[in-house]
This record gives sequence, C-alpha cells and structure tokens, in this order.
Amino acid sequence: MIHGMERNNAVAQPATILLVDDEQDIIKLMEIYFGNEGYRVLTASDGIEALEQLKKEPIDLIILDVMMPNMDGIEACMKIREEQKMPIIMLSAKSMDMDKITGLSIGADDYVTKPFNPLELVARAKSQLRRYHTFNEGRENKEHEWVIDDLVINTDTHEIWVDEQPVRLTPREFAVLELLARHQGSVLSMEQIYRQVWKEEFMESNNTVMVHIRKIREKIELDSKHPKFIQTVWGVGLMLVLDEITAGIQEVAKGELSHRIEVKTSDEFGVVAASINQMAEQLQLSLQEERSAVAAKNDLITGISHDLRTPLTSILGFLEYIEKDRYQDEIEMRYYVSIAYEKSLTLRKLIDDLFEYTRVSGGSLPLSLTSLNLNPFLMQLAEEFAPMLEEAGMTYKIIGGQEPLWIQAAPGELVRAYENLFSNAIRYGAQGKVMEIALSLEGEEAVVRISNYGEPIPIQDLPHLFDRFYRVDKSRSRDTGGTGLGLAIAKSMIELHQGSIAAYSEQGRTDFVTRFPVTAAPMNRDQAEQ
Repeated sequence: MIHGMERNNAVAQPATILLVDDEQDIIKLMEIYFGNEGYRVLTASDGIEALEQLKKEPIDLIILDVMMPNMDGIEACMKIREEQKMPIIMLSAKSMDMDKITGLSIGADDYVTKPFNPLELVARAKSQLRRYHTFNEGRENKEHEWVIDDLVINTDTHEIWVDEQPVRLTPREFAVLELLARHQGSVLSMEQIYRQVWKEEFMESNNTVMVHIRKIREKIELDSKHPKFIQTVWGVGLMLVLDEITAGIQEVAKGELSHRIEVKTSDEFGVVAASINQMAEQLQLSLQEERSAVAAKNDLITGISHDLRTPLTSILGFLEYIEKDRYQDEIEMRYYVSIAYEKSLTLRKLIDDLFEYTRVSGGSLPLSLTSLNLNPFLMQLAEEFAPMLEEAGMTYKIIGGQEPLWIQAAPGELVRAYENLFSNAIRYGAQGKVMEIALSLEGEEAVVRISNYGEPIPIQDLPHLFDRFYRVDKSRSRDTGGTGLGLAIAKSMIELHQGSIAAYSEQGRTDFVTRFPVTAAPMNRDQAEQ
C-alpha cells in the first residue's frame, strides 16, 4: 500500500508536506508520523521561513501553526493564498469558534486544535491531498478573466458566462464588451468605442456602436430594457458601472471591511460608492470596539488553552508512539521519554504559575506586613541568583544601596516578584553580560531599577508587557521565553504592596523600575539591623 504517493505522475513521487511550527518537539512528532507514511517532509519555524521554502520548490500541503514568532500563521496563510492553491491545515491551541472561522475564512482548508491525535492529522492530510489532486490540478488559468458580479469575461478564450451559463457573442460584440471591461467605471464615448474596435474614423451619423450595444444587452442582461451591466450616461457615452460597486459590496459582505470602492464620479453611482465606503468604515469601527471589549476575557482563555495544550500534545504523541512499540531501539525510546518528561516539567511550571497568578491577581491576598530594608533584601536575592547568572555568562552589579530603604512588605511574597524580574533579565539580557540593580530614594519613594542589556523591546510592546500571557516574540514558544505570566505576577504582587512598576527600553537597554512608599525605620533593633 502506497500512502505518500499523491501526485498523478507517470512515475509516482512522494507528496511533499511543509510543517510550520516553532515548537520543535511538535515538528519532530509530525516528522515521525508523516515520514512513516512515505511523505517527504520539509520544516520551517515561522511564516517567513515557510514563504522562503515555497520559493525553492513545489509543496503539496502545508501544516501551519498559528502562534509563531516573526510572522504568525494567519499572516503567512494570507500571503500564501495570494499565489498558491495547495491545501493548508491550520494547527493551533486556539479552539474558540471565532478562531476557527478566522482561519478558514482567510484561506485554510482545515483547522486542527491541540492536543491532536497524530494519526488523525495524517488522515486529514491524506483527505486534503486527494481532494486537491483530484479537483485542483489542471485547472484553467484565471489570469485573463474579468468577473463583474455574475458576468465572466475571459479575454484569452473569448468565452462569456452569465450566471454560470455560456453566452455566445460575435467577435465584434466581444471586442466592445472587452473594451468596456478594461475601462470599468469610466465613461467611453461612441467615438472612442468605434475608433478602438473598428479602427476607423467615426461619423456622427454612425449608429453601429449602439446597434452592437443593444445586441450585447439582449444576450447578457436579464432585462435589456433595464440594463444591469452596461449603463448609458446620457450626452456622454457608455460605461460598465456596476463592476466595482458590486464587487465592493461582495467584499464587504464577506467581511472584508477594510475594502474601499474608488469613487470615480460625482453622480448617483459615486454617491452609492461613497455611502458603501462610509458604511464599511462604521462597521469596521464597531467591530473593533466590540473585539476590544472581549479581548481581555479571550486572552486568558486563549493563553491557558495554548500553553496547556502544546506540551500536552508532545507528551501524548511521544507516549503513544512508545506505547505502540514504534521506536527502533531502547536509545530512541529513552530519547522520547526524556522529551515527554521535560514537557511534563513545563506543564507543571505553567500550572504553578497559573495558581500563583490567580492567587495574587484578585487583590484580596492577605499580607503579613513588616518593616523591610530593600538593600540587604535585594543583595541577598541577587547572590542567590549568582549560579543562574554564571550559567548564562552574566554577573550582577549593585548600584547605590548605602542608605537603608525601609518599606512595609511581606518578604516571602515580595521575593516572588523580584525573582520573576531577575529571571526575565537573565532570559533576555545574556547578550549584555550584566544585570544591574540600582537602589535610590526619590522623594518619599524607594526606587529599585533592574536593568539588562540586549535587544530593546519594541515600543509598541511596552504598554502590554505586564498583561497576562503577553509575550514580545508572539509565539509562546518555551524555547524563547517563559509562561507569559511572570511579569503579570510581579506587577500584581508589587501593587498589593502599594507599589508600582514600569518598563523602559531603548538603545539596547531595558529597565524595570519599581517604586514603593518609604516608611520610617523600625524601633525594633533586631529589625533595624536586617
């Protein structure tokens, strides 16, 4: 039984499948299953790499993850569909109906949610390939077609279709209609039409053009007395007026609310076009406001869905592979077990962070406050991070801190906030080799500035850094960051202590600045010596 030989060539060649996902464990899992079915497999880690692969060689089917760095699956799918027709299967943990509708609307042929059964994904791919090669190969080139509502004009074959029914025109009638189509929306005089179609000098008494127009209308119009396609502009000439307006209405009806119709005239047709544009703009604004209103709720659902389902997909996939004895030897089995174990640890970390975020974000966490001197507190914490800094090739530097900075805090809770800030500095600042901790007194506030050096954070991302599940790389990959909850937890914890946090980034330096109201030094001598 031949599985991967999908092309109808004299000598069957294995179908080529492009796997696009930034999670390398998911890629590895799919490579195994599709490879076992005889398919040729190529891989890419984001949309940009996928587009580059498409330039190099023909691809039969694409499996495309949605949330990836650099270029996500939605944008990649739209760009692919500008030129390519091969099947695309969207792969994502985003499982809400609107997510699926969006994916299918912008050009995907199927939508599979994580965690998925690899065998089901293979079966879906086979189905898409059968359909594609049965119905799509050898389809006629549409480059030479003008589509005006239900009127289709093929300038290559000289075929005319109205409401999917063929219409026979004489060569001269076709030439007149083609000329109007090429100048859609513009008024052509009788003289202009005659000169370009008949290639002769025009005489005012010549009624040839209108005779041909009447015959064309009888053939393509449902009611030739009230023509839909070819309109007479009295005293000027003729034009094919409803093409752009009708097409524009169809685009808006399909949800393309950013589409605008070019307003070419100031008559009633221009007024109609302008009104449609205004309606589309108002609808677009209303939808944007509605989407913004539900974004916060959907963000939490989407974040949890993706970050739980992605490692779970790897764990289930590799364990199923082992359970069915598909591995070659014990070495390969242990390799897959180690991947499943690492993903289990990732899952546990995420669950821990979710519980922690839920615990601190409600604003009702009881704090056992005491006087805390930030200087020795942060110096001790920095020293505990020394092994992790060393592993990343970094060191830490304390700036200031000579004078005590007393605040009211619950040390055991506040330490979690700074652990997350230190971890973030190590994760994204290894390139700069140093993490700086600057302590100062500004007015009535104790200020702590944690700085790392490396690639700056884009200015458009700064306002969202402390949003739950927000990540600058947009991919949510474990290889490029944490759970997306660390900074949200830090912000919630600091605000519970009546403090504030802000982020600044420019010229290769990123600062996280926390501020707390200072308090008087404690009267208790033991506390004052801390």
